[in-house]
Amino acid sequence: MKKINVIGTTIMLVGLLVFACKKPYDDSKEVASPITSPEKIAEALNGTWKMTTALQIDEKSLVKESMDISDFLTAETGQVPNINFNTTDSTFSVDTANLVLNLFVLSNGKWSFDDNRYPSKIILKDLNGIMASEVVIGKNLLSPTPQLNFASSLSCGAEKAMSYSVSFVKK
Repeated sequence: MKKINVIGTTIMLVGLLVFACKKPYDDSKEVASPITSPEKIAEALNGTWKMTTALQIDEKSLVKESMDISDFLTAETGQVPNINFNTTDSTFSVDTANLVLNLFVLSNGKWSFDDNRYPSKIILKDLNGIMASEVVIGKNLLSPTPQLNFASSLSCGAEKAMSYSVSFVKK
């Protein structure tokens, strides 16, 4: 009787090991391609982005008072600042003709992501490759409503006195 128990227990353990080591998935099936890739993210950036809001923020104020300056940045013809990204040659151009102020400083140049796989900023450089400013990716570029945020500040000595925050959406 003891031999039967030992043989039964051995068979049960071998069966348990066989089923426990079985892979829970099928190796013959292909894994799906990732939803995002650097190419898809860059393609989502490609095109013209139009200004939607512009704020002037008083950095010296205790409550950081802000004022909408969208009308100030809009030309008499109704034109608003636009930025156009070209992904084939990694260039950009800013359309601020007939506008009072160009916050970007540059009118064209080269751009790059801070991280190609998971970008959070777009770095704007002049044609010599010297960084001029950054544009923050406000909402994921692959979302239905992507948004870019540009910030610029003016200093009085070592302190920030005034800053500008401009938001863009894709046309």
